[in-house]
Amino acid sequence: MHHYVREHGTGIPVVFIHGFAGNSRTWLPQVRMFQKKFRVLLYDLRGHGKTGGSKVASYDAELYADDLAAMLKAKGITSAHICSLSMGALVAQAFASKYPEMVRTLTLAGGFYRLPWYFRAVVSPLNRTLTRILPPSMIVRIGSKVLMPRRREQVGRQAFIKASQDLCPREFEKIISFLTSANGSGLCRKLKVPTHLISGDADYWFVGQVKKMKDWIHGAKLHLLKGCAHVVTIERFAEFNALYLEILERFEQQQLKLANS
Repeated sequence: MHHYVREHGTGIPVVFIHGFAGNSRTWLPQVRMFQKKFRVLLYDLRGHGKTGGSKVASYDAELYADDLAAMLKAKGITSAHICSLSMGALVAQAFASKYPEMVRTLTLAGGFYRLPWYFRAVVSPLNRTLTRILPPSMIVRIGSKVLMPRRREQVGRQAFIKASQDLCPREFEKIISFLTSANGSGLCRKLKVPTHLISGDADYWFVGQVKKMKDWIHGAKLHLLKGCAHVVTIERFAEFNALYLEILERFEQQQLKLANS
């Protein structure tokens, strides 16, 4: 599977994994800062953006994790910092669980382990019908308005609506099936890599899940941005960037001390 990948900067690799119906452009607010100190890799997940679709009948977290591992190995990368947004957390958790030796740190921004039951109850049975009669961008427009209804979340909504224009209906159907069936709660309990959870305390759909994940994931650290909602990387990008840069630099300093001791 060939993935569309963009690289910026040099140094220790940092991989950014976008969310549902998004693409690598979702991370543009992070590129300018992190490319100065790291080798930044942005890629479009299978079925998304310029990577496009595949003949695989259905997608799951392990497939996405294997895709990421193959992409990194093809570039000669043995380990990297992994940062995900929203649905990307399901991919990142699966990757860190299956390939822990390739993960320097794991950061889940706006993460969750399962779509709430009320979303699954509505979307799952209507998936095929909806994707046959409505374009993906329209479905994302409706869904993002439900998930992110407040005015301050408008920038995040627009970013995902714009990105969803690249999706084809058949791929979108497979992505929705993955999202509504995925359950990362078991993976959370298995994770043994340095993990940070960055979410908004006003992310009402998922903040409860994030607090559970903090308890389940060994040694995980929880960072809640006050007054922020779901798309922390866009809604409060400056605050997120400063926090994530501090996480990366502190880890690398600790590794350097260990190497010199």
